[in-house]
Amino acid sequence: YICDVATHIQGLQYGNYENTVKKLEEKIKRSVKFKKRHFDDKKAIFMIWSPRVPPGLEKQLTKLKGKMRGEGIEIDFVINKVYTEKIRQLREKAKADVSTTNEPAFRLLQILEHLR
Repeated sequence: YICDVATHIQGLQYGNYENTVKKLEEKIKRSVKFKKRHFDDKKAIFMIWSPRVPPGLEKQLTKLKGKMRGEGIEIDFVINKVYTEKIRQLREKAKADVSTTNEPAFRLLQILEHLR
């Protein structure tokens, strides 16, 4: 998996929807080049994660996913409720796992989940 996490608190947007889709397509194509340089022998699923994607943009991303699939590029959009559920799962893991980690984001979740 090759992920791009865009944590735009007020919503995933680079100007209007058209510019946003164009920017995301460019990001995906850069990720494809990275994959070919470093992991050419592996199958890849490219992911875009964002907590807030407006419904109109979500429709455009579905079209982009189809277009990319036609080019042999698999994309998974982890957005909105799915994003929230993935974070909830990480929080549950952080609550159950008290071992030290070098992953700063996960360590912060551990600290937050163990506050009294």
